[in-house]
Amino acid sequence: MEKAKTTDTIKEGPENLDELFMELFTPEFLENLPPGQIKTVINKLELIESNSETIPSQWSALRNVLRERGFLE
Repeated sequence: MEKAKTTDTIKEGPENLDELFMELFTPEFLENLPPGQIKTVINKLELIESNSETIPSQWSALRNVLRERGFLE
């Protein structure tokens, strides 16, 4: 007897880090963070950008989220 074929439905995830970080760092999430935490992240991001020839993809995605959410210009 042949086994019935089953198809597993796999939820598609974000295509890249930018999309993943946009899903993780929602406006509501960022609004609930203490302002000092966001300033610290921005300061670290600026240090990485000024001291590195290449910016790690995680930091680049985080920068894009902060820009999209209005924390960076």
